[in-house]
Amino acid sequence: MKNNTSWYSVILAILMVGFMLVLTSWVFMLVLWENKDTKAMEYYLKAFAWAEGAIEIALLKAKKHNYSYSETLEKPAPLSKVLFRKGELYNFSKDVFISYQLDATGNEVVDKKIESSKFDIIPLFFIDTQGNIKKVTEIQLWSTAPLVWNIVGEVSWISGIGNFSNVTEWNYKTLSSQWVVYAQKKIGNFLQIQENKQNYLILHNATNDALHYTLKSLRHGEFLTKDASNIIWTGEVWGYKQNLKVNVNSSEYLNLLKYSIFWN
Repeated sequence: MKNNTSWYSVILAILMVGFMLVLTSWVFMLVLWENKDTKAMEYYLKAFAWAEGAIEIALLKAKKHNYSYSETLEKPAPLSKVLFRKGELYNFSKDVFISYQLDATGNEVVDKKIESSKFDIIPLFFIDTQGNIKKVTEIQLWSTAPLVWNIVGEVSWISGIGNFSNVTEWNYKTLSSQWVVYAQKKIGNFLQIQENKQNYLILHNATNDALHYTLKSLRHGEFLTKDASNIIWTGEVWGYKQNLKVNVNSSEYLNLLKYSIFWN
């Protein structure tokens, strides 16, 4: 009888120890999960903060140049694998990365809708990473209905109605002694006028219905400035990433140009 009681005590002790081990392990896992969630929240908040930092850097670059500037800052390798280069704003620590993409240029505008009586204004130039103005010299326009268009340069302008290619001849106009001087000139030749470093294409839908148009830059390496550009910023901390995105309508800065004279 004494031996049975002893065995019962041993079994009960083992069960109690096992229960305590399970309970302790469960509590320990809860603490670890809670700590992991807390850390994840911390890293996400830090990533969001660094993404906001990337915003400031990207907007500083855009402000330094202008709305037609495009640049991509890729995520660099961890500092443990590369040499730290002084002055690079994105190398904060081995566990923190930021990147951004300024997407303001492209070589075409495809199937863009323009409402009745509305204007679209498209800069026929872009700014490179050195801050140099690079203009477009070969373009083509196609629309589902005739568009009134005007290309305004710094010293002259050319205008017409309908579709055109780079070799199409239209009325070329300039001001001389307060008089308008007329001539026939191909669009490509007009775009290459040296004094007109920044040309703007102004499109006006004078019809009663909405229509679509497609505009292309025909020469490799020459980019239009989009009427609406995207800026994407990213912050990453220990593999936790936050992305911020904004759409910038550059036409809002160019609305004054729509009051140009359309003279055919």
